Amino acid sequence: MTDFKKRSGETYQNPTGKSFPHSGFKDAMWVHMTPKHIMSQTTANRGGTIRYDSVGPTFKFLAPENIAETITHSWEAYDSMQSRLMEKVKAGVKLSEDVRALKALGKGAGSTGKKVLKDLASGKDVGNTAMNTLSGLPLATRIPNAKVDTPLVYTTSGRREWNLTFFLASSSDPKKEIVEPIKELMKYSSPGLKKGSIFIDFPWVFQISTQPGELILAKAAALESVQPTWKTPYINGLPTNVELTLTFKDLSPLFRQTIEIGGLVTIIKPPT
Repeated sequence: MTDFKKRSGETYQNPTGKSFPHSGFKDAMWVHMTPKHIMSQTTANRGGTIRYDSVGPTFKFLAPENIAETITHSWEAYDSMQSRLMEKVKAGVKLSEDVRALKALGKGAGSTGKKVLKDLASGKDVGNTAMNTLSGLPLATRIPNAKVDTPLVYTTSGRREWNLTFFLASSSDPKKEIVEPIKELMKYSSPGLKKGSIFIDFPWVFQISTQPGELILAKAAALESVQPTWKTPYINGLPTNVELTLTFKDLSPLFRQTIEIGGLVTIIKPPT
């Protein structure tokens, strides 16, 4: 991953105005994605702490025409005292029904039923005898018609996620304008292998924002998926068009402040 340090400060920008005329509009919106190299990560405070030592190139892609952003929250029925007691009442009803059924087994099946009960008590394998005896008894289970209503209470919130689909095109050099930036994104999203040990180099995390404005703002997000669909025409074995879907997940837990300031993860760059 050290080769990325040499590229720090570079910018990958696509598409060009020739391929996408509306990219030249003064109010066009672009998605900026800047990777940061993690040195270490801890979970001491809310959201954790990330230490990084270098910043990679900024990827600037024309924002897709549609951006879906979803946040999710979980609300569950409250485990109240009443609901817990009701579960115990139901368990007690089931137990009483079991006792009643065992009594019926002993009385209604005559000597055979008594033998089954005796074998059950002694731990013997009653096998087919018990099954045949049970099948001939008119046993029914009483179901209690009781229900305790409980309010919904908040439990947790899912982290923010973004599925962004970009349509990139090449105007002159498919390798530099399409293939190379996507391959770089693939490498940034993957861990690095350290030779001679079981340790790995963390995948890079991304700072994401939209310019102008801050429709999307995330201080630290994991790039979970890079999915390019290469498209024709091909020039010297390289595609000139690609549909690229990137899936990001916010490292920060979701609170109101997360949306306001872009995340609660503490990001520290040690002094050089």
